[in-house]
Formats: sequence, structure tokens, C-alpha cells
Amino acid sequence: YTYTNAEGVPCHYTIRMEHPTKSKTFFQCTPWSSSLKGVDLYLYNLPMIIRSDWAIIVEGEKDADTLIQLGLPATTCNNGADNWKESYTESLRGKDIVICRDNDDAGNDHAHLLLRSLANAAKSLRVICPSKIHKGDVTDWVERENGTKNRLMELMRDADIISPEEAMWSDEA
Repeated sequence: YTYTNAEGVPCHYTIRMEHPTKSKTFFQCTPWSSSLKGVDLYLYNLPMIIRSDWAIIVEGEKDADTLIQLGLPATTCNNGADNWKESYTESLRGKDIVICRDNDDAGNDHAHLLLRSLANAAKSLRVICPSKIHKGDVTDWVERENGTKNRLMELMRDADIISPEEAMWSDEA
């Protein structure tokens, strides 16, 4: 997965490696190094996110790509759910944001982190969890639960807008 700066120049990569009997693993690097030490990190799909007045945040590149293929402005942060940076929040300032979480405790925790981080920066915040499968994500929803762009748009439209105060203090996402 290629992460670019605002101009679309590749700055860092995430390589996802699947194994038939072991957990997936990830390798992080840049065009110049096998390390991300000292590298400015960017949101995934940043040029599209900058051009859009709204964005969907998911937990990983695979899910972002699923939504991008549907023509939606999707993004994620580098290196997983617990690695949100203030610079990512700044990239989303003033936008309508939908957090599309995975159906597990980690997805709920990530949604809470994003709500708190974006509470005073986003124009609006909503949270959806389309998959009914335990640990299911939006890709599972599309591939295994007959999810479609139109159904996702309905879920987003019907989700309650979360106020900054609720985002900072809410126990439910």
C-alpha cells in the first residue's frame, strides 16, 4: 500500500503479507529505507481526501481500498488502530467525517480514539459499523454480507451526528 504526500509523491509503504497458517504481518518502509524512522507519515489516499469535503475513516488499507473501489473518499492511518497522529486530524479539519469501525472491541476503541481526536476539528462526526460478523470489517460486509455503495450511503445518512461534547465523553461508538 502506497502512502503519498498531498502532491501524490510516494513517501512510505505498508506491505501486507498473508500466510496460510499464521497471522498476517506487515512491513513498513520508504522508497529509500527499510525503516520509517524520521519519516513524515501521511493518511492513506491523502490527495483524494484533500479534494473531498468529507471522508470515511477505516481501520486498514484493505478496507480503504474496498471503499475507494466503490468511489468513496476513504482513508486510514499508518500502522494500525492505535497510531493516530495529530497531523492526521489536521488533514481532516473542517470535513464531514464518518468512522466506519470494525465489529469488535478494537474497532470500538479505535472509533473512540478517533472521536476524541476529531471532536473539535471535524465539521461533523458519525460512526457506523456495517458488518454483523464478529470481528467483521467493511470489506467483509461488501464481500460476505452483500454490502453495496447505496446501502453504505444509507447507513451513513441514517447515523446520528455526534456532537463534540458527545465525542469527548461518550462511552458508545
